[in-house]
Amino acid sequence: MALISVLTACGGGGAPSATAAASGPSGPSSSTPTGENRSVSRGFEPVPQAALDAYLADLRAADPALAANDVDAWTEGVHLCYYSFAGQSQEELVASANRAFGTERGASVLAAARKHLCGVQGVRDEWELYRPRSS
Repeated sequence: MALISVLTACGGGGAPSATAAASGPSGPSSSTPTGENRSVSRGFEPVPQAALDAYLADLRAADPALAANDVDAWTEGVHLCYYSFAGQSQEELVASANRAFGTERGASVLAAARKHLCGVQGVRDEWELYRPRSS
């Protein structure tokens, strides 16, 4: 899975682990909200459907292949937010996106993630809950 390769490639230091996130209090619930306020919580944190749709639209505008698998694209975008929150440089973030998506359009992916995903409170909350603590 691309998520594992991104975490491995980046040393896993900036993002919560999939196990920790999946077992966290904001993990997927058994009931799916409906209507305008439903959110996406396919992996870890809730993301409003409008934010996900806008993110995927930006990826498709840059290159339709970037959003060929919307779950993988969303997961990788959220992890770019985590790495950004952890203080990785612009160059590291773009390189990470290039590796994760197998493309040279990492700057477009990063821009879309920052614009549509990184400001989502659920993404920030999940990062704060599981981020590595310094000793």
